[in-house]
Amino acid sequence: MRSFFKKNLGFKKNPNLSRGFSILELMVVLTIFAIMTTILIADIPNFREKSSLDLTVSEVATYIRGAQVYGAAQKGGGSTYYSMNFTVGSSNFDLTEGGDSQENYEIKGFKIGGVGISGLESSSCPASPDNISIQFKVNNYLGSIGTQLEPEIKVNNVNCDSFSYVEIKIVSTRDSASYKCVRVYNNGQIAPVTCD
Repeated sequence: MRSFFKKNLGFKKNPNLSRGFSILELMVVLTIFAIMTTILIADIPNFREKSSLDLTVSEVATYIRGAQVYGAAQKGGGSTYYSMNFTVGSSNFDLTEGGDSQENYEIKGFKIGGVGISGLESSSCPASPDNISIQFKVNNYLGSIGTQLEPEIKVNNVNCDSFSYVEIKIVSTRDSASYKCVRVYNNGQIAPVTCD
């Protein structure tokens, strides 16, 4: 059968063609493979650090959303509120209910690198405070389930009105150039973002 195809289709064995790769071709391929492997292995720590930062920022945003949900799910009529309290330079932040501490969270390997308030109209609140309390109040309608998702912010027990958003900067303790932010908008939206 083979001889039939060789005769009729013009396939002839050429003695000048060699089989396989030359040693030079193999060396070039192996060198390219070694260079690409080295580049990938060298970037693994950066990839791990970035993944860890993204996960931590998402967790902080989830905790803030939790306080928002706690506040929205309570029956109204009281002065209850849930707040998340952040202090610059600390690796801890906490959830309080009506001012009483409920839970304390630790972000290992990271810290609060800064807090910024954008679109602030009140001169009594600094734009870059050392600590901040993001509060979610229970709806004031007696007997109803709360639906107030908009946050209120306090700096040194002073209400800061008319802000656009609050940005909480999460910084790696190993590399201060590695950071990301959690942004809490005045309409209640909470999102991990790249810092301004």
